Amino acid sequence: MKNWIKSLFSPKPLFILLVLLSLLVILLMVFPDVGSILGPGILVLWILHALSGLGLAIATFREKIFGKVKTFLLLAGFSAVGFVLGVILHNAFYALSMLAEGMIVLQAVLGFLEGAFFLIAVILCPIALLVGIVGTLVLWKRLGS
Repeated sequence: MKNWIKSLFSPKPLFILLVLLSLLVILLMVFPDVGSILGPGILVLWILHALSGLGLAIATFREKIFGKVKTFLLLAGFSAVGFVLGVILHNAFYALSMLAEGMIVLQAVLGFLEGAFFLIAVILCPIALLVGIVGTLVLWKRLGS
């Protein structure tokens, strides 16, 4: 029983879960009407996506995977976590900049941070996730594992 649970939390099953959750997140973003059915429940999907990425990163370190496969697995895992963190921090800095209205320097710094985390969440993390997923799939296909 323990070996079955341990194999469930190894990099391959977590990677497959991350890919499936990524496809679901993309589907709900491309078709917002479908995502509106979930309402606030879409946050649960994003949290599961981030947790699968975090689990993948932890499992990659725990299994002592080396080389390019490790790089791509970590890239996929950390970018899934980075997406959710980027969204949360973007919204937090936006709210703080609204509270800092009238304090020009503080509002400018908070506005910069808000924009930076927006770009990280919307551009950098999805590209990194795509590179991590495709790179892992190519290397696993090439290595036959």
